[in-house]
Amino acid sequence: MSEIKDEIRNGRIMSKEVVEAAAQKLADKRNEKLTKEMMRLAVDAEYNKKTALLNLQENRDKEDPIKACLKVKEANELSVKEGKMTPEEFRKKNDEAEDDLRKKIRDIEGEYRTLRDQLYKQCYSVLNDWDD
Repeated sequence: MSEIKDEIRNGRIMSKEVVEAAAQKLADKRNEKLTKEMMRLAVDAEYNKKTALLNLQENRDKEDPIKACLKVKEANELSVKEGKMTPEEFRKKNDEAEDDLRKKIRDIEGEYRTLRDQLYKQCYSVLNDWDD
């Protein structure tokens, strides 16, 4: 009878191979976690950098329509001051310039919204494969 007790007790003793295998698996899991974390950091850095560059480019693309609107308004102001345009015509022309500006800005913002969505998918769709 004591043989079965010894057999059971000895079956729970940690052998050197078991200890080494467990240590190796722990090291592998840690390295896997660190690798995933590094990959996530790389994706975040790429996304943030490209988003900032897109924001800069979007602002630059908005400059020309804004400048054009300002030139139209300035010309309208000169025309009304010189008596070449009535105040009603001045307001109408300025409103048209503002409407045109808003449309152009909406178009630019729509283009960049699409680009940001594409960038997000491009960067972060890869992470779905990495998450447990």
